Amino acid sequence: MAPDKHDWTEYPPLPVGSVLAAALDQFVRVGYHGASMRDIATGAGMKASSLYNHFPSKQAMLVRLVEMMLEDLSWRIDAIVDQEGPADQRFDDLVRCLVAFHLRRQEIAFVALSELRSLQPQHRRSVQEGRRAMQNRIDELAVEATSAGRFHLNDPALPARAVVRMCNSLCQEPVAGDHAGSHRALIDAHIEIARRMMNSCP
Repeated sequence: MAPDKHDWTEYPPLPVGSVLAAALDQFVRVGYHGASMRDIATGAGMKASSLYNHFPSKQAMLVRLVEMMLEDLSWRIDAIVDQEGPADQRFDDLVRCLVAFHLRRQEIAFVALSELRSLQPQHRRSVQEGRRAMQNRIDELAVEATSAGRFHLNDPALPARAVVRMCNSLCQEPVAGDHAGSHRALIDAHIEIARRMMNSCP
């Protein structure tokens, strides 16, 4: 089921299919370079030769997974930046989204972050451009909140990028404790930290 792009708070399963699901599992467990086409095929329940009916290479699988991650996060950021309401409250929503995303989409976010170096140069450039486009939208929101007097910073883009890096790092380690409760606590804590980093009004 494709994500409902009218509600950025919802996280239905991504339509990865059996081959990409098996590739994602291998990339998470042993890394891109440690994953073999044979093991991916076994995870997908097919012969290795049959994989090529779906993807021409392991690189193509990685590219598609990273693209799916970026697509799923990008529309959520756009939805938050473009919604109505005070800019600082939308920035809170942005942090809420980034934390939830990197917890709910932890495996694919981890692969997209940790295996950037494994992408071939042309694919790496494309991914970096996509990341910059998302960061530019976040920077716009930080500047808007500063112009409205809600953040007090000479260059709001710098701490905004630090906030993004802080939230992105959540995909790199498991979250202990109750799933829903732990997520809520982490979201609240990251919003509070982000507010301090952005030197916001009370």
